[in-house]
Amino acid sequence: QYGISPHDKIDFRIEGDRIVLAVVKTLRDLRGVVPSRGGDPALERGAAKEAVGRRVAGEMT
Repeated sequence: QYGISPHDKIDFRIEGDRIVLAVVKTLRDLRGVVPSRGGDPALERGAAKEAVGRRVAGEMT
């Protein structure tokens, strides 16, 4: 009904007096959710992709 399925990653956003739920499908969807350490964006993106890869590999075992 709401376009949200089991195991979906959900972003909770506050917009005024409302809470908006959004399904997160890509790293780009998460932009701004995790604070930057002020480093090189390409290195941070690579580190995030590695972390996602490790998590997915762990879910497959």
